[in-house]
Amino acid sequence: MSMLDEIRPALGGNTAIEVISIVEENNLPTTIGRWSHTVAFNVAPTQPLIDADKLQALMMSLAPVEPTDVEKFRIDGDKMDLGVLYFDEIIGEVYVAQIHDFTITSTDFNPGELFRDGKLSKDLSRRVQLWRRTTIRLYPSVGYAQRVKDGDMPIGGEYWAALHELKRPRRLFVR
Repeated sequence: MSMLDEIRPALGGNTAIEVISIVEENNLPTTIGRWSHTVAFNVAPTQPLIDADKLQALMMSLAPVEPTDVEKFRIDGDKMDLGVLYFDEIIGEVYVAQIHDFTITSTDFNPGELFRDGKLSKDLSRRVQLWRRTTIRLYPSVGYAQRVKDGDMPIGGEYWAALHELKRPRRLFVR
């Protein structure tokens, strides 16, 4: 079972949070060596939280599998960095066929002993793993998450929250 197969129902069945959006991108067949598939879950507690430690504890309880990486909720000066869980997994592979055929036509250049009659064929084919990245981004409230989804946030609002904004409930929690 994939990580995504475990995460999706765990989030959907969790009554402590609301899934605000799921953004899924299939980047095949054009991206090789980067994320072939990404799934971003944007969630918020059903009851607003503005405490970084409580948000961190809730976030860490959301997935039934260990994250590959974690960005923690933390207070940084006059803002709170918002937390994210990352889950990276191999979802397949691709065979990249790549043959380089060299032909030297210049008579005043000796390319070396690997060349026969001025020609060399080099097989650089390889297998490349295809990766999926699943993220869970927890916001302080449903209203805040909805504002992010609607694009109604200042630059950076998806990644951090100004503490003075968190202390203004109407602005934070109204949908």
